Amino acid sequence: GFNKLALENICEAMSGKSAHERWGGVMLDEMANAKGIDFDTCTLPWKGTVDYGGEISDLVPNGLADHILVFVFRPYLAGWI
Repeated sequence: GFNKLALENICEAMSGKSAHERWGGVMLDEMANAKGIDFDTCTLPWKGTVDYGGEISDLVPNGLADHILVFVFRPYLAGWI
């Protein structure tokens, strides 16, 4: 799903702007994840993993994603991404 915090920040940044100042494009990029998962022998949990609490079903049971898809909204008349 979409990141709620990111959408809220985009809405806040665009509020008060005229219609033509809110025009922009959505860019996307596919990226490979770094293999950075470690096991901490002192505290015993895995580090570098995310627990979604059953919000999604596993396409690969007990598997880890090795790619991600990133979306970025870029206003045409603003100097930020």
